[in-house]
Amino acid sequence: MAVIACPECGKSVSDKAENCIHCGYPLISPLTKLCPKMNQLWKAEQWQECLNVCNEILLIDPKNYVAILRLELCKVYMNDDLSTALSGYEKAVKAFNESTDVSSADADRFALCIRELFNCAVRNYNKLLETRESLGKLRNQVSGYQLFAPLGSTTSVASNLMYTDAKTKFQKFEANVTPMVETWAKTIYQNYPEKLASISEVGKKDYEWIARTAVILNPAMRPTVEIKHSAILEQQDWKNRVAEYERKMEPARICLIGAVIFVILPMLFPMMRPDLDSETIGILVLISLIFSVCFAIPYFYIKTKYKDVVKKDKTENN
Repeated sequence: MAVIACPECGKSVSDKAENCIHCGYPLISPLTKLCPKMNQLWKAEQWQECLNVCNEILLIDPKNYVAILRLELCKVYMNDDLSTALSGYEKAVKAFNESTDVSSADADRFALCIRELFNCAVRNYNKLLETRESLGKLRNQVSGYQLFAPLGSTTSVASNLMYTDAKTKFQKFEANVTPMVETWAKTIYQNYPEKLASISEVGKKDYEWIARTAVILNPAMRPTVEIKHSAILEQQDWKNRVAEYERKMEPARICLIGAVIFVILPMLFPMMRPDLDSETIGILVLISLIFSVCFAIPYFYIKTKYKDVVKKDKTENN
C-alpha cells in the first residue's frame, strides 16, 4: 500500500482508498468499477443487469461507445427486436469517431460489439432460410398425401390447409425480416468506422467478415462492396510496394556511395603515388571505373524497377 496526496486538499491518503478520508474527494473513478462489471455481466449474458450498468456508465460518460452499443444489444437480446438498435449503433459510431484517447483494447471490444450486432441480422437471415426449408418439406409432404389419398379425403384436405396456413405465416415473416436484414447489412457496413479498422486488428478482420456477409444478406450491395474492397486491396498493394522499394534501396544507396568513391579514387592516384608511371595509373583508373559501374548498377536497376514509386515521390515533394 502506498500513500498519495489528495488532489483536492493535498493531505496524505492511501492509494487504495475510494475517497479522501479528510475531504471526501473521490480518488477512484466510478468507471473503474463499472466497466469491468459491464464486461462480466455481458459475458454471463445477464442482459437486464448489464443494461442497468450501461445506463449507469452513460450517466457518467455519455460518449462511452461500448456502453452505448451494449445497451442497444441488451434491448435486442431481451426483446429479440432489431428495429430500435440501429439508432444506437449510429450513436456509438459517432461517439467512437469523436474519441481522441481510444486504446487498442477499447477498439477491439467495440469491434466485437459490432460483430455481435451484425450477428443479430445473420441469425434472422438463417431463421428465414430454415423456415423456407421447413415450408418446402411440408409442401413435399402434402404432395405425398395427395398422391396416395383421394383429393377430397380428410387427410388430404387437412394437410393442404396446414400447408396453406404455414405458407401465409412464412410470407408474412419473410416480408418483415427481409427488408430489416437488408437495411442492417447496408447500414452497418456503410457506417463501419474506418478508424476502427485501422487501429484494431480485430476491427480489420471483423470489417472484412461483415463485408463478405453483407453481400449475402443484401445482394444489391455487391458492386459497392467489390469497388470499395478493390480500392482497399490496391492501397495495401501500393503500401507493400513502397515498403519493398525502401527496403531494397538501403543497400543500393550504400552501393552508390561505393561507386562515387571509385570515381573519385583515380583523381587521387597521382597525388598518393607520384612514382607510378602513366601506364599503371591508366590500368588503375580503368579498374576503378569498372568497379564504379558494378557498384552503380544495383542502384539504377532498383530506381528503374520501381519508377512508379519514384515518380509519385517526386510529385508529392513538388
